[in-house]
Amino acid sequence: MKELKENEVIEVLPDGTVYYFDLDVCNKVADDALDEIFAKEGVEPNFDFTASIFHLFIETIYILSNSGWSTEELLGEVLTHSGADLDFNPEDEDDDD
Repeated sequence: MKELKENEVIEVLPDGTVYYFDLDVCNKVADDALDEIFAKEGVEPNFDFTASIFHLFIETIYILSNSGWSTEELLGEVLTHSGADLDFNPEDEDDDD
């Protein structure tokens, strides 16, 4: 078996399927898609880049949830990457005391 690079991910699924991908390739495709969407700003009538990105954000939540990510994991990633107050605990918001 070849030695994996830092950007490569391999997993053997329960059915024995070997699942492999290269994060650099995935990131490049995502960056290209964002560039393509951004290029429409000011060119495409009735288009707003931020509104489109928000729609992608919502769709991403559905995709990641269906891929096994929990709400807590997703919230943790949002907090990590947003620069938000990392002391925030969503469970604290449920307290009515």
